[in-house]
Amino acid sequence: MKFALILLVLFVSTALNAQSGWATVKDNKTGSCQMSVPPSWSMIPGTPGQVASPEHLMSVLLSGYPRSAVPMTDAEKRELGAEKIIENSSERWIYAGKPTTQNVITYHVNVPGAKHVCAAELAVKVGHSEDEIKKIAATVGSSK
Repeated sequence: MKFALILLVLFVSTALNAQSGWATVKDNKTGSCQMSVPPSWSMIPGTPGQVASPEHLMSVLLSGYPRSAVPMTDAEKRELGAEKIIENSSERWIYAGKPTTQNVITYHVNVPGAKHVCAAELAVKVGHSEDEIKKIAATVGSSK
């Protein structure tokens, strides 16, 4: 129980610290989802819900159809091409696909909500800080 409480406190403090000085974007279709990115990431003018990684690769935030708040099944992992699972819980899916021949890896974040799913696709070069990706993923969710 103490361990779970410590993890919860660390997760909440990471999510709160991640947003200090970060830019917040909302999805371009409904505005019902948001995520925050660090200052090294760039907003793309005229394209709501899209940002560029420090490597100048486009990433996107979307609002989609609702899904049950459950972990991914093995069948869903195969269907989605999840090569590396970072988090697979009822609150959040974070996974990465295979790197492309251009040495780009896309991390996928999927957070269920009552009326929609907030989904982010974060494209970065292989070797980009996975810790930073996790901090960004912690900010994906319903707009406040």
